[in-house]
Amino acid sequence: MTPIKKIKLSQIIHNRQLIVQLQFDFDAELTAAVKQLEGCKWSQTMKSWYIPKKQFDLHRFFEAFRGKAWVDYEGLKQAEKPTADPASTYVKPQTGTATVF
Repeated sequence: MTPIKKIKLSQIIHNRQLIVQLQFDFDAELTAAVKQLEGCKWSQTMKSWYIPKKQFDLHRFFEAFRGKAWVDYEGLKQAEKPTADPASTYVKPQTGTATVF
């Protein structure tokens, strides 16, 4: 039985740009398929393929790899969870307390 190929997707910042990183063990068939994706580039520093987030289409990605590999997109779901804006999290200082050194 042939082991199932897996592609892991993660949303990260690379060269000041929001990207979707594609991580998978070397495989000639997957590499050839990735090269056909619009906007897909190789990063020598990350040693992986990536697509700018603005150009990434999850549905098209699934279609491109249907029957070729299992796509783990958990890293994209986690990135979509809302996070608090640090500028909007204001902590009111307590009054009437002294700091002892």
